[in-house]
Amino acid sequence: MAKAKAKVTAKIKKKFWYPILAPKIFNNSKIGEIYLTEAAQATGRSFWHGLKDLSENMRDQNVYLCFKIKNTLNNSLNTEIIGYRLTPTSIKKMVRRNNDRSDDSFIVLTSDNRKVRIKTLILTAHKTKHSNSTRLKNAMIKKLTEEVKKINFGNLVDKLISHKLQMEIKKFLTKIYPVKAFQVKFMGLDREKIPGQEEPEEAVEEAVEEIKEEPKKTVKKAVKEVEEKVVKKTVEKVVEKEEKVPEEKAEKAAEELVEKEE
Repeated sequence: MAKAKAKVTAKIKKKFWYPILAPKIFNNSKIGEIYLTEAAQATGRSFWHGLKDLSENMRDQNVYLCFKIKNTLNNSLNTEIIGYRLTPTSIKKMVRRNNDRSDDSFIVLTSDNRKVRIKTLILTAHKTKHSNSTRLKNAMIKKLTEEVKKINFGNLVDKLISHKLQMEIKKFLTKIYPVKAFQVKFMGLDREKIPGQEEPEEAVEEAVEEIKEEPKKTVKKAVKEVEEKVVKKTVEKVVEKEEKVPEEKAEKAAEELVEKEE
């Protein structure tokens, strides 16, 4: 009689909670936990975390930092900062009808040869000409590139968190033209896979606004077409009544009739 084969069951590995620590700039404070079988499995993962929770300052409530888990030490996960961003709602609150907005995105190089993608926002104090906006944009890119080249990536993060860099650039731009605000909307290492960088919330919001505006554009187009038809029919009526009237005079008379009807 054949012997029954013994059942082979896979061993279930136990999972544990591993603490995630912030970099030295935040005194290696705990910013979260992750549930894994081994701490090494978390290496390379990245996530966003609110700056207010670390600085305990209310003015930082609209700022988020991107942390990347770089290594493990004593069952704790050490991180480094690879990104910075403002919330789309905070940017939306800054913009007003009487201001001109200028958004830019470009790459700068730090003193430790790290390529950084920076997205900026300039708000003028009031409506301005395109030539002035171009002057501000070119001056800002040149100044920011020079300032970043003097410092390493860690110092760049420090200056953004403390708002020193933003204030320096705003002060510089105000000498060229009155500027209401200058902000760095996004900063991140160019080669890093930063969550949400491909589909930023701000881009989604702008797309939604365009969709909302589309019906308004369609209505305006339809009204214009109707107005053109009214003018054409009026011209035909005038020509029928007075065959001797020149076409130009007829068109002028038709326009006057449309104005009266309105």
